Amino acid sequence: MSFIEFIKSRIFFKNLAYIVIVILIISWIATLMLGFYSHHGEAIAVPDLRGLSAKDAAIRADEGNLLVEVVDSFFLSERRIGTVIEQNPKPGFKVKRDRVIFLTINSRYPERVKMPDLIGTTLRQATAIIETYGFKAGKLSYIPDISNTVLVQKFKGKIISPGQLIEKGSQIDLVIGKGRKNQKRNNEEKEDTLLQ
Repeated sequence: MSFIEFIKSRIFFKNLAYIVIVILIISWIATLMLGFYSHHGEAIAVPDLRGLSAKDAAIRADEGNLLVEVVDSFFLSERRIGTVIEQNPKPGFKVKRDRVIFLTINSRYPERVKMPDLIGTTLRQATAIIETYGFKAGKLSYIPDISNTVLVQKFKGKIISPGQLIEKGSQIDLVIGKGRKNQKRNNEEKEDTLLQ
């Protein structure tokens, strides 16, 4: 029997039909298994975990067949310490079972940053630097000096050196030189305007 005769024979078509049926059955089983494994069509709404402790958030997520993982923390003074302040995915978002919800927790301690060197800068520059570092401009004092710049930087009434670690959000007090006598009034008016 030649190859062409074999292709035209009943045995070839019978074997070809068996192969197609086997491939279809394997594809159907694979599709069913994939749907079962990936929980196709199932969706769970992500619960709102904000305001809960990390432990309570894990318990609540577990009730919905979800997982949690703490990925970051930062300090907010207006929030309760150790509670969830952000989550990803957001509350109400539809996810599949066993999805990980990433949490950001309110830190127990405020972030500390190095004090910048403000000596020799103008009040305007010092105020901008203070805000850039996450501090707040505090009390201003003036002493006679020709420089008209920051002469002393203080934290809680004490002189603070550049590079010292202090809590973000702290107030920094400044001692400013008054400048020349004829500039005194103009400078005070400008400084008062900056502080408003």
